Amino acid sequence: MDPTELIELDLDDNLVAANQLGKFHSVGKILSEMILTKAAIIKIAKSSWNTEEFFSMAAWGDNIFVFNFELQSDCSKIFEASPWAFMGFMMSLNRWDPSKTISEIDFNRCLFYVQIHDLPILKRSVENVEKIAKTTGNLRDIDTEDIDCLFKKKIVRIKVSIDVNQPLRKGFALKCVGLPSAWISFRYERLTSFCFAYGLVGHEKKMCRL
Repeated sequence: MDPTELIELDLDDNLVAANQLGKFHSVGKILSEMILTKAAIIKIAKSSWNTEEFFSMAAWGDNIFVFNFELQSDCSKIFEASPWAFMGFMMSLNRWDPSKTISEIDFNRCLFYVQIHDLPILKRSVENVEKIAKTTGNLRDIDTEDIDCLFKKKIVRIKVSIDVNQPLRKGFALKCVGLPSAWISFRYERLTSFCFAYGLVGHEKKMCRL
């Protein structure tokens, strides 16, 4: 057989491995140049996640960890509560189909709740918030209570999927008729391992040359 020839194989699923795995899976990558140990990750996860049923974890490379859950509700709860931090470093957590390879997972994105501050009441609509969300990343959810209860909250919260390889946007200038533009600021909830010099997640201050 010519070793340079491209071949395609049809492989059977390993049913034994399938039975040993949990039913629901997530895979996470620590966004740091520092390598964290499996023991440290599982200790923090078990103390922080408060799952209803047992879950297990395996290390699949430097700072890459696979989590196996027995309950879909546990898997979904942990994923939706992202981002998670371990020893001060953020984890990019993704749902995972075990039939796919780890290399197919995009670890460059993280879920964030973003607070929009000082948005005028008359500008608070779903359409406007969707427009704002596009400047930060891919919109996943809007806390509609913040829009409906106009006079009860100062902020509007959105959940977005953000490319952590790009600098985080700090806000935007709102056009005002006959007046100078107003600054509308963003605040990212549970933001860790953030470099203010470059505006990047996972770029630690102690490793920054600026």
